[in-house]
Amino acid sequence: HEWRGERLPFNSLWPSENGNLTSDVVIGVAVDFDKRQIFFATNGEWRSKPDFTEAHLRKNLSLYPALSVKGRAGFNFGPNFKHAAPSSSFTTWPGGGDMLVRVDCPILGNSQRIRIYKEIQIHGEVSLKRNVQRLVANKKFLEMQKSQRSWAIRVDGLEPEFNGSYQRAGAKNNMPLYRKNGGKCAIFFSEKKEWRIVELSDTEMEKVDLEQQKVMAHALASELKDDTAPPRIGWERPPEEMGYVAVEDFRSAMKKGSNDAESSKIIQLLRGTVSGEEVVFRSPGKTTLEAEWEKLANPGMGAEATWSAAVEISQDRLMNKLGLPQCKVIETAHPYETAEHSFTKTVSIETDGPIEVHFGKECRTYDHRTTLCVYGGGLSKALVGVGARVHVKVPTGREEAHGTIFGRAEGGRWKVRVDKDEAEICGCFKEWVDSSDNGRDRYCMSCVAEEQKKCTVIYSDGTTVGSEIAGFRFDTSDPLVPFSVSGFNAKGPAQTAGVMVGWFLDLGALLKEEQFIELDAPELGPVPTSMTEVANNIGNFQKRLDMLLSLTDVALTFVNGLDFQLLPQCRVKYEEAVGSEISGLSEKGGVITIDGFSKTAGPAQQSGARVGWQLNLPETLQLAINAGKWSDLSQDDIIQDPSKLLELSEVMLVFEPSTFEPEEFFKGSSQGQEVWKRFQMPINTAQFVFTTDGDRGGWFFDADPKRRYGFLAVVTPGGAAAPSEEKVQALMDSWGDKATRAIGKRSKISVEPEDWDEARLRALCDRHGWEFEWMTEDGERRRRIEGAQRARKVAQKCTKDEGAWWRLSSVTAALGGAMTTHKKEQKKIMQLQAPEEPEQKEDPKASKAKDAKGKKR
Repeated sequence: HEWRGERLPFNSLWPSENGNLTSDVVIGVAVDFDKRQIFFATNGEWRSKPDFTEAHLRKNLSLYPALSVKGRAGFNFGPNFKHAAPSSSFTTWPGGGDMLVRVDCPILGNSQRIRIYKEIQIHGEVSLKRNVQRLVANKKFLEMQKSQRSWAIRVDGLEPEFNGSYQRAGAKNNMPLYRKNGGKCAIFFSEKKEWRIVELSDTEMEKVDLEQQKVMAHALASELKDDTAPPRIGWERPPEEMGYVAVEDFRSAMKKGSNDAESSKIIQLLRGTVSGEEVVFRSPGKTTLEAEWEKLANPGMGAEATWSAAVEISQDRLMNKLGLPQCKVIETAHPYETAEHSFTKTVSIETDGPIEVHFGKECRTYDHRTTLCVYGGGLSKALVGVGARVHVKVPTGREEAHGTIFGRAEGGRWKVRVDKDEAEICGCFKEWVDSSDNGRDRYCMSCVAEEQKKCTVIYSDGTTVGSEIAGFRFDTSDPLVPFSVSGFNAKGPAQTAGVMVGWFLDLGALLKEEQFIELDAPELGPVPTSMTEVANNIGNFQKRLDMLLSLTDVALTFVNGLDFQLLPQCRVKYEEAVGSEISGLSEKGGVITIDGFSKTAGPAQQSGARVGWQLNLPETLQLAINAGKWSDLSQDDIIQDPSKLLELSEVMLVFEPSTFEPEEFFKGSSQGQEVWKRFQMPINTAQFVFTTDGDRGGWFFDADPKRRYGFLAVVTPGGAAAPSEEKVQALMDSWGDKATRAIGKRSKISVEPEDWDEARLRALCDRHGWEFEWMTEDGERRRRIEGAQRARKVAQKCTKDEGAWWRLSSVTAALGGAMTTHKKEQKKIMQLQAPEEPEQKEDPKASKAKDAKGKKR
């Protein structure tokens, strides 16, 4: 305890290791205001004597609960306590409430490494590459004596149980041997002249043969004669840990990406054997899939997309082999990442009946703040189809529109007909829609993706945009993403990231790009700041795009399609009789509802309608396409006998869901078979929503990754079509080894000394492209002079006033607008100078009083 600077001993021991708690501890606090005493307890065991007495607490002292903590904690003010109070005379804390109050304080850094530092405040998004110029380091890192250095090393990029600090624990093969504190892993120099990180089969080092232990990562030793430290870079996992698929699965994926002709060459370079099976490794050791993909004449859909397709084929083959072709598997990473995040995945099973969700035995989360919820019904993207109404939004910016799905596009995308009354149809797009097309009406359209993929690509180090991208295709009918990649000149960073021909350029992000804003030419005109300005002067914007191809040090964002949300309505057009798909309609309270379907692939179900959806009869009757199709039927006739609609053909019906909100069928957290148990849903689509606070205590409370396993769920048909429990369990048992292994592990492994020496500092600067400099008085003086000179140049450029560059208004305007103000911008920066006020004589007495106050202060 500490009270007003006085430290008092707390005579209790808590379970801990390396300064971190190994189990939860409940601390009890009881205050006796009458006797001015405070008692403390650990897990219900109260001290016989008070820890604070009247000697520490003065009379009439106000007290309030407070806690200093690194990690996770909480206040429980009762009335339901885990342990009893010291006596029945104690009551709950007044005004404390009746719920747990969290006071989580995550450990964001390591105070052992950040001892003396300069404060820095960053407001807004910062790019370490574009916004940081130089790293200036304190010379204490250069002048640190050998006795003050830590000889430990730190590993990052592996699984949590292998990451962390490794201390020197001896020597092996005349090189240092490192062992992780409390862990079954070590780093040593192998007889094969390489460094290895291995998993130990026994905690006692003298009992294990290091050369025979499972290798988690390895790296070639330095060629320098006196270098006895493990290398910092160049660490690789074994090939089987990097991911592998069967040869036939990889060949099928290559064929899917139109690369069948070059598949044999790639397979030959990446081929290997695992347990007697011929496989293709993603990284067999001497080369990688990405490196060989760079050499292809026709890269097609990219290395990442091809490998993902091969993994999907491999997983489908596994489920077919087990007799579960209609099943789907949903899972988190095992363990899931210790950072705040969430994801939503929608699964749809082709079945007329219900579906079932099965969970693996290992499912668990750290606590109730990491949860999985499963929803059904409502407006799920899995229901999208022709006739569905959607709300479409651009990736960056405020532009959005409503429209109707009218067809499929390649690559898991849908075509959307944009409503004519949308404000985004302006400028050149409005002119195109209003112009004649041989008497036919024109309409704007765009493209939405079932699963949007977004890539930000940086062209740097002299690589220009045009060295890879041949140009951009302009589509006058698309007011939301009118420019797409027309082709490629050569391999480059965009294709490496997965961008393909036909992907769209995110104009909202481009309009904020500094290099694009600074493009300067007389014919370009003012810089557009919105899509409306682009549409009103499309010619000048296309000239800017042509100049963009010659730029370097620029970031471009691409998407495979727009994101969308389903609107609570779908319009279904029937060429045949309505009854060819819908088996029955019923009426209740003037509302007509779908009772069932006679087949599974009709236009209503394709557009998203399901059993229980309701017919919007007034809007259906008002549609122009239905004029003259209803014969003598009135609205009252249809309400009295809905079956008459089943006889109609060549009509359009408007359906809406009975409820727009999804229903929660499952919510689970923590552990236990009673929590993660099988359940059934009456519909064929389920939405999995996983959310976690990142377990913000980090690994400091429980380093066992099993506590953060996450979940593994198998979705199967239900009812009569449900598979046996044995088949589902067999799939779960083999999923990790055969399906998840195909994905592989791609994190970058680093091994660094715990101390920040010059080599480590320079390596950090090289990684981000920063300058490096040791902190000196001359260097600080030079940097300030350079900063002032840059401010002067910017101010002069903006104000055109050589003699008044130092004025605050000029410098403020220059520095505040340098990132967004164009060189030819017509807006002038006005320098306002306050009129001179007449000089007033100062009262000598007031002057003396002011001086006296100044001295006193």
